[in-house]
Amino acid sequence: MIYTIYEYQDTKFYKNINNKNINKNINKNKHNNLKFQRNYSTNINKVDTKFFDWLRGFVDGEGTWYISKKGNAFVFSFQIHLHIYDKPLLDFICKTLGVGKVYIDNKSCIYMVSKLEEIKIIIDIFSKNPLNTTKYLNFLDFKEAFELYTTSKITKDFSDKIINLKNGMNSKRIDFKMPDNYKPLITSNWLLGFIEGEGSFSVKRTSQRFELSFWLSQSVTDEKLMDAIKDFLNNLANGQDVTKKSISETKNIKHKSFVKLTISDKEFINNIFIEFLASLNWYSKKELDFKDWVSIIKLKEKGHHYQEEGLKVLNTIINQMNNYRLSNIDINREQLLKDIETILNGPSNYEIIDGRKFIKSLNKFAIEGKKMNVQLQDENGNIIKIFDSYADCAEFLNISRTLVYNRVTKKKLFIFNNKNVILSLVKKE
Repeated sequence: MIYTIYEYQDTKFYKNINNKNINKNINKNKHNNLKFQRNYSTNINKVDTKFFDWLRGFVDGEGTWYISKKGNAFVFSFQIHLHIYDKPLLDFICKTLGVGKVYIDNKSCIYMVSKLEEIKIIIDIFSKNPLNTTKYLNFLDFKEAFELYTTSKITKDFSDKIINLKNGMNSKRIDFKMPDNYKPLITSNWLLGFIEGEGSFSVKRTSQRFELSFWLSQSVTDEKLMDAIKDFLNNLANGQDVTKKSISETKNIKHKSFVKLTISDKEFINNIFIEFLASLNWYSKKELDFKDWVSIIKLKEKGHHYQEEGLKVLNTIINQMNNYRLSNIDINREQLLKDIETILNGPSNYEIIDGRKFIKSLNKFAIEGKKMNVQLQDENGNIIKIFDSYADCAEFLNISRTLVYNRVTKKKLFIFNNKNVILSLVKKE
């Protein structure tokens, strides 16, 4: 079976890798059938601080702290478990940090740090760059146990203390009270890392309708953090409530309730959210889902979901996004990207007739809800120009669509052609 190449940033996914070769020569005598792949060495002091900010977000989503007992000794390890397709990302993390090793186990890959001297480095990294989720509590217990183990003579009391810490971590944790000085630190790069670990670029398709949204989900034990993320996203929209929060309750004691944040506001997605995410430095293949999601939005904006050719491309995009990307490996992504570009560079399937949107392929007008124009006027209320969209206004003023959106929502005066002017929305005639 041949895997298709995927590219992002400076990392490449597998190209022409035979499935049989992935599991070939696995050392079955140690590391639970894991095969050591690489070991790197680098100067961690030269690592970009933005990467560490991203990393703590990604670890909040995907990282785990483990303590195990081997005879009279304890083994400490920090691990990130991902699908085998994500091995290049773990290789990159390993190379950047200069500690740990990357292993493969069947269809999984694992970045693991377990040497005592390297665990010290990892602890130092996340002490300076603290986690935001309740995994921070696991880190604190892990750190306390490690310091006991490495700085004290192991007695039965110390051993019992470490065991007690170990037995209260991860899935066994019942106390989720964060330290009194805890305050979530939400930054752009942390949020990107968290999105690359936990976010979903969703497309719901029914007939010729494609409903797009973005969502994040986390255990209700992290509700305070989710509220902070909600505030951060809403602040991007100048305080508008564009991020919806919902909680899924469960009566099953074995399953936790979840908090879900959803963004489906089209104006916010088109004018702010896409530009915000596109401005950041991605590291995982989740960037491919984001780019495909944006392609669907652009195809919809031109009405290509009403055309047979456009519908075919849209379905192909969806069939290799998110979890489908791991199974539909026979899709030729390079050809898909060419098809998307060809359609987008061609004429729109929409035509404006008497102010109404006409679908050319269906030979009928689109059924539209409330539509708004962007209006530029001076401080005395005199209309200077009316635009059909944020994009048209942005092009006229030579600014970004995000800035147009911000000026519309803030309703504050700014200078244009030596005049005080303001932007506002007006209902289309």
